[in-house]
Amino acid sequence: MNKEMQKKIHKFVQNGMYILLDVNSGAVHVVDKMIYDMMDYFDGENDAEVQKAMDGMYPAGDVQEALGELHHLMEIQQLFAPDIDVPPTFKAKGLVKSLCLMTAHDCNMRCKYCFGDTGEYGGERQMMSKEVGQAAVDYIRIHQDHFAKGGIVVDCCGVKEVVCTPCAEAAAQAGFTFIGGHPMAGIEKAGYDHSFPTLFEGASMVLTPEEGTDQKAVRTVSDLCGELGFGRIQISTPKEHDRMIALTS
Repeated sequence: MNKEMQKKIHKFVQNGMYILLDVNSGAVHVVDKMIYDMMDYFDGENDAEVQKAMDGMYPAGDVQEALGELHHLMEIQQLFAPDIDVPPTFKAKGLVKSLCLMTAHDCNMRCKYCFGDTGEYGGERQMMSKEVGQAAVDYIRIHQDHFAKGGIVVDCCGVKEVVCTPCAEAAAQAGFTFIGGHPMAGIEKAGYDHSFPTLFEGASMVLTPEEGTDQKAVRTVSDLCGELGFGRIQISTPKEHDRMIALTS
């Protein structure tokens, strides 16, 4: 595959599902094993190369049909979507695509791409200070117009009220939805070497939408959590969440 085109997609396997993420459009596609393998070669302009690579692995007719489906996704800009036209002011200041609000240096989610469990950075592992937490909230307020209109932002902090209320207010002003989240999953061991694909399987996910939050957005996040393997989705208020966690942690 053309290296420039390769940068426009991510492909991975989660809970037995083959998933393609189109970077620029944000479209997520659940595909079969054949298309997943084809995407190691397909760049939108090399059908013959893909057919040759798949020869002997999958029926030629199925490969040809799948190529047609991939080209259709390209036509509707949900695969290899055009690069985002970033205004000059965003190029100077940066465009917000994601933001991690990490209340504890030794987070229990163990995301392999996160810096949180890769060292002590000159200090001991400890809880985030109030000043740092406030700075993160202030960052969302200052950059609220850089988040995608109509998008949904979910945080994974262990504390909810001090984060959710101001962030939901900023989201409402800027046209996106903010929903607090707290995955109740983790183990006593740290680091990627101790990670495993069933971390969320059967675990509880607490969602803490503010009053008046779009229920369609809440259902969307709930459905996503179900696809990730969570066994129970608990809806709570930020205040009640913090009270219960304080009593049980």
